[in-house]
Amino acid sequence: IYSVTEDNRFQFIAYNSTLEKLTGVDRDLLIGRFLDEFSEENTRVVLEQCRTCLAKRVPVSFEQEYRLFDRHWFLQTTLIPVRDAYGRIYRLVSISHDISERKQIEKERQAYLHFLESLDQVNRTMQSTHDLDQMMSDVLEVVLTIFDCDRAGLVYPCDPEAVSWQ
Repeated sequence: IYSVTEDNRFQFIAYNSTLEKLTGVDRDLLIGRFLDEFSEENTRVVLEQCRTCLAKRVPVSFEQEYRLFDRHWFLQTTLIPVRDAYGRIYRLVSISHDISERKQIEKERQAYLHFLESLDQVNRTMQSTHDLDQMMSDVLEVVLTIFDCDRAGLVYPCDPEAVSWQ
């Protein structure tokens, strides 16, 4: 929970133990300090989102990757403005969910889709010509783009008993 000061700064007033365990940051290091006192990229993004929430006067949600010490995780956070009797926003409540596992699964799914698309691309290239030398050249060009590299080689045929290899 952040207290919003008269000059629109955001001061930590509460930080739960679950987040403390996840981040490895002791709450005593944060309580009473202002968000803009920290120079880490993680904090800068949160500060921008707090300012957006304050300006728009509505809840703001965002996902963010965090790296701190030897830890790495993803959080989905919603900032909720709290108003006093006069309508002034005096608190921002931050609710975060650890979505690291979901992000890892999505990353693996994307890698698998890339693999399948790559196989399809190679297959289509192989079927595009009956000239073996042209096909091998075209397949190597596709392999270069798939693996984002500048060189690829292929020795064929794969039969060790073959009279010659290319």
